[in-house]
Amino acid sequence: MSAAAVSVLTTSVSMASAAQAARELRLVEIGFVLLLAGCAAGALVLLRSCGRKR
Repeated sequence: MSAAAVSVLTTSVSMASAAQAARELRLVEIGFVLLLAGCAAGALVLLRSCGRKR
């Protein structure tokens, strides 16, 4: 295998790894946003229930 072929192969593997990492990071970001939205919704429910007791 020539040096150019090894370089192309290494570059394509590196780009595939970067694409996979970008997808995983995007999933983590979406999960974090959903977690924050759930916490905000829970806080609103608690605030409304405390307001009704008074």
